[in-house]
Amino acid sequence: MVLAIKVEASQLTTTLTVQNTGTKAFPFQALFHTYYQVDEHAALNSAKCYVKGLESYQVEDKISGASYIQVSDPVTIQGNVDHVYTPPVDHPKKDKLSVTIGVGPPCKTMRMTAHGTVGGKPVPTSCVVWNPHKIKAEEMSDFGSDQYVDMICVE
Repeated sequence: MVLAIKVEASQLTTTLTVQNTGTKAFPFQALFHTYYQVDEHAALNSAKCYVKGLESYQVEDKISGASYIQVSDPVTIQGNVDHVYTPPVDHPKKDKLSVTIGVGPPCKTMRMTAHGTVGGKPVPTSCVVWNPHKIKAEEMSDFGSDQYVDMICVE
């Protein structure tokens, strides 16, 4: 496995290359746990903190176990959130994820894109949106109990 990181003035690019040196295929996932700082303690403010670009994706709620279709944009933080978004088979851009992340005052956004290939062929790219909210943050030894209002994780 090789991780390459390229830092430019307005862009960060990470490339993960996994090579199977065996004879059997194996499943794997790569999660980068990208935490974005949200200005003004606004992670719970849907006008300032959100993720756009996941409409029509299949959602797996890791907390409740529910599964549903994301019918509208944007995705916002409404309590403890741990959702996996997977593009539907017929999604026109299923193999290239492109989301806009609101991180503070109106119009302060970041853009995240991701794509993958296996054997040279594009594969569907999913996305995780996570925020532990108050109770979960207080239970975590490596996370400040009040930091949940300052971040959104999109990976």
